[in-house]
Amino acid sequence: MFLLGFLLNGVLMDYKESEKIPGELAAALECLAMEVRSVRELHPEAEMKGALALLAGFSEDLLAWMNDGGLVTGLLNRLDELQLVISRLGIWNAAPLQARLLLGLANIRRVVVRIEVIRETTFVPAVYWMAYAGTGFLTGGLVLTDIEPFGESLFFIGVISFLLIKLLLLIADLDNPFAAGHAISVENVSLLPVALAVERLKRLVEAG
Repeated sequence: MFLLGFLLNGVLMDYKESEKIPGELAAALECLAMEVRSVRELHPEAEMKGALALLAGFSEDLLAWMNDGGLVTGLLNRLDELQLVISRLGIWNAAPLQARLLLGLANIRRVVVRIEVIRETTFVPAVYWMAYAGTGFLTGGLVLTDIEPFGESLFFIGVISFLLIKLLLLIADLDNPFAAGHAISVENVSLLPVALAVERLKRLVEAG
């Protein structure tokens, strides 16, 4: 139980952090779009539609990657392309505005890398193996123990085994909060804020 408590406390910390990530990403994408759009307010001759379309396309790819997983390399390549386009806006932007744009991109990149780390890193694998082994030995010991009457022994063995195994499965599920594309994964953070931001960006591009 000590090992299970240690694992549960560790993965819950990452899970609570992960719950904030979709909202932070959505806010960063929309703020970046508004900053890009504001360039045209100051310089009507500036062409911003291409940058906004690229940002909207990146946000769609980001949502698809968060849903389905896969290699992060393609997404980072799209982010590099977007950063090059944003950097070219420096001919129109004042230095403070350009700095905010680049800082927004840096925050998005930081969060994307953080999601990848959370997905790929298992929380203290050695403790996982100890917890699995302990649960297996305890369950096996209960099954082999001669407890009378049989009905009561079956009840206690079943309840204890079920709770331990279910808790282990829950911990393994919480260890990756961004596994919405996995059919067996249940406890995932909501990506609704990012989905709403994608829709708003698409409408912004369509409005010109």
